[in-house]
Amino acid sequence: MAPEVHIITDANALLTATEAVSLEAYENAIMGGEGAVKVATNVPLAFKIDHVHNNEAGNSSH
Repeated sequence: MAPEVHIITDANALLTATEAVSLEAYENAIMGGEGAVKVATNVPLAFKIDHVHNNEAGNSSH
């Protein structure tokens, strides 16, 4: 089997889910420090598994 996982991503949730992050507050850079911690807190809420195809090896559905 070669499962194919379809994931839906809500990019806005990275900045708004649990911890609101303002890019202006971090001068548009959140690579490290408090801003990165807030984004990391939001990551689990930004991704959702929509569905999975259980394909035979070498066969992809879409």
